[in-house]
Amino acid sequence: MSTNVREVAMPLPRSAGCDRFVAKLSATSKLSDADKTAFTAVFREAAGRATAEIIDSEKKLVGEFEKRGKTVVRVDRKPFIAAVQKYYKEGKQPDGSALPWPKDVYDKLQAIK
Repeated sequence: MSTNVREVAMPLPRSAGCDRFVAKLSATSKLSDADKTAFTAVFREAAGRATAEIIDSEKKLVGEFEKRGKTVVRVDRKPFIAAVQKYYKEGKQPDGSALPWPKDVYDKLQAIK
């Protein structure tokens, strides 16, 4: 392997048809716009599938725990989200220190659907 080529190993769910995908980052810049679009679509589909599988597995686990008489606490995340968002509007943490990332990064993360 050339030392000039950076490689990234990315685990994908088994349902995606492979255990690992290796992308040569130097090669992706050479793709046509159509190929970049297709590449992005495939990874988004794989990520969506993996997320759905994780959610399904967690639901099954909750059901198993409840069947065995265990207490499962479902947390309402809305109050926490509301409390945290005000700090991003202010641009600093409650103690006045810097946030873990700038507001533009936070806004990009919030825009992900």
